[in-house]
Amino acid sequence: MNKLALDPKTGYLEADNPGCNSFTIERKLKILELAQQYAKQRQFPDITSLCDAVGISYPTFTAHLRADDKFAHEWNQIRARVFHGLTNELSIKACSKNGIVANIAMLRYLESGTFNPESRIIHSSDTNLAKAAFDRISSYKDAEIVENDQITGSQGDMVDKSA
Repeated sequence: MNKLALDPKTGYLEADNPGCNSFTIERKLKILELAQQYAKQRQFPDITSLCDAVGISYPTFTAHLRADDKFAHEWNQIRARVFHGLTNELSIKACSKNGIVANIAMLRYLESGTFNPESRIIHSSDTNLAKAAFDRISSYKDAEIVENDQITGSQGDMVDKSA
């Protein structure tokens, strides 16, 4: 990447010696304008398509996002607009009768502050207990499910009532 200099008129960084493939201020303004069009449709901007439209590479785009604070700020404003719009749509869908998935996503968002796919709820249970109960039940030829107070025998042991 060429050495960048601050343009005092716009506040954006631009190459000292802009060439035909440089990410000029005009191209930055154009990419932001195109990104705004995506945002108005509540869509995240397709960065590759935007880069192609203004004639720059994706690595150039990301390098300028890291180097040019004003450009990064403008870009993040557009992304925030889309994010908040989509969050609003999701909350509306979550209130609908068939919004089960939206409800789950909205609950996770509200509880965690942001959606984090790395954060998972892990449920573990003692399968040995269930296996032991199943093994005991499978030894009986005939069994029925009864309430605890209907069980006879010492300390709630299962009793074969067919005998």
